[in-house]
Amino acid sequence: IAKNYGRIREVERELGNLQLQLKLTAGPKKHALELLRKKIEIQNEKVASVRAKHTVAKAVRVCLCVCWREGRYI
Repeated sequence: IAKNYGRIREVERELGNLQLQLKLTAGPKKHALELLRKKIEIQNEKVASVRAKHTVAKAVRVCLCVCWREGRYI
């Protein structure tokens, strides 16, 4: 029985050490992932902005071409 209690205490100590290591390494990893997520969101916003500008420019170009063909000048 004493031998088993010794093993149990050993396993509990090892578990405590592993939990401490997990806590120490999880924080920086979580922070790094959060920074990457923010960078991705910023890039997505930039892409959406450029895409919207392109769509507007394309519509204006089409409108100017139609007006030019019809002889109307803006």
